[in-house]
Formats: sequence, structure tokens, C-alpha cells
Amino acid sequence: RSIAVDTKNIGIGETIYVAQLDGMKMKGLDSNQSFVHDGCLLADDVGHGVKGKQIDLFIASKSIFKNHFRGKNHKSTMVRDGGERCRYLSHLQ
Repeated sequence: RSIAVDTKNIGIGETIYVAQLDGMKMKGLDSNQSFVHDGCLLADDVGHGVKGKQIDLFIASKSIFKNHFRGKNHKSTMVRDGGERCRYLSHLQ
């Protein structure tokens, strides 16, 4: 749920919603756990390589990346203000 941002576009602590993640079944760090992503992300880092209208999504392990993101085109996505939908994330900082 953690992303790095260019703070000129998205401030640290802001929540965003990415529809492409909403409903995606994700494996947890423990191989016996899984969850359905709700599309909510929290901007809590500044990415040195993140410039302009980009986000850098933290993915906890290589296997999660391989299972959910490899081979998929994620060069373009719609990012929206998380608003009420993602309000709970702001309490996790």
C-alpha cells in the first residue's frame, strides 16, 4: 500500500486510489495469506527516480511481483484522490 511520489504532484501522507488494483487478489508476505486489494495507496516516500506524474509502488517480494505484475502494462494508469474511500490509510502513518 506504500508508494513513492514526486511531492510536487502528490504530497506525503496523501491517499490515492488506483482502479487497476481494486479487486486484484494479492498474496501476502506469508504464503498462506492473501487479500483482495481495494485500490488504496498511501504516499509515504519520495522516490529519487520518480519525476512528475509518476508513482513508484512498493512490492514486498519478487514472487508477488512475478505473480501479479510481470508482463502487464502498467505504464499508464488513472490515479485519483483517495478521499473517503481510502481515509483509513492516513491513520497508518
